[in-house]
Amino acid sequence: MPMAVDDVLDRLSGLPPFPKVTTRLLSMLEDDGVAAQDIAQVISTDPSLVLKSLHLANSPFYMVSKPIETVMEAVLVLGINTIKSITTAAAIQKGLAAVKPRADAFDMLGFWRHSYATAIAASKLATGRQKGVADTLYVAGLIHDIGEVILAYYWPEVWLGIVNSFRASTEPLEEIEMRLFHRTHKDIGAQLCRNWLFPDKIVELIERHNDTPDPSTPEHLRMLHQAHLLVTQCGFGFPLCRQTEPSCEEESEEYKSIVETLPGDVDYQLRVLEG
Repeated sequence: MPMAVDDVLDRLSGLPPFPKVTTRLLSMLEDDGVAAQDIAQVISTDPSLVLKSLHLANSPFYMVSKPIETVMEAVLVLGINTIKSITTAAAIQKGLAAVKPRADAFDMLGFWRHSYATAIAASKLATGRQKGVADTLYVAGLIHDIGEVILAYYWPEVWLGIVNSFRASTEPLEEIEMRLFHRTHKDIGAQLCRNWLFPDKIVELIERHNDTPDPSTPEHLRMLHQAHLLVTQCGFGFPLCRQTEPSCEEESEEYKSIVETLPGDVDYQLRVLEG
């Protein structure tokens, strides 16, 4: 049975607010002039992010000559872009810790693998084309399907109905979602991000990530869409993804480089966030 719109909005409004440290980190994503001290100060307000930063900075990957003991040292070792991405991702996962769908209805590991793959691919595409939005695209890629988690958590039978209908037909996803739920996972994710006071650009990316690009589509939206197609072709799809044939653009050296490194990058990110 389709869910009443008011019921959906009530459930979203009932979720706890996102940790303030996350929204503060998100506000720094597009600020190329943000100082290392400012980032270190924000991270220092959350003990779990402090531990994550120090753990990563002291990992063998960075081969430091002496132990890293302060957040400021960790920021300098890791670099501002890495520390922003990693700590924001950790804060997002922490904020979603209470939202755990039934294991028999939702593959949470598969969801995070798909999400991290999309985040990494989108960020790498932006680094080569529009570097100023790379961090924003990383976060948007990480949470672009967050509406699916909410849907599966509160309405698991509806979620399974959507997945089964999608797999059994060629009907467009949005038509299935509207028929069974009266809302798409994009709508749910975007509204959730608004409730959590995420930046407008991230809300827009969540709300339009499945839209087919046209000549008027902004470049940041185009890159997120391309990243989503790319990771699906690389085997990082999720239940509501359909395989497509690679386009000529997707045979470029840029795409090939991302494809070659993506499995290792995803595994590394998951280890970092779990560590």
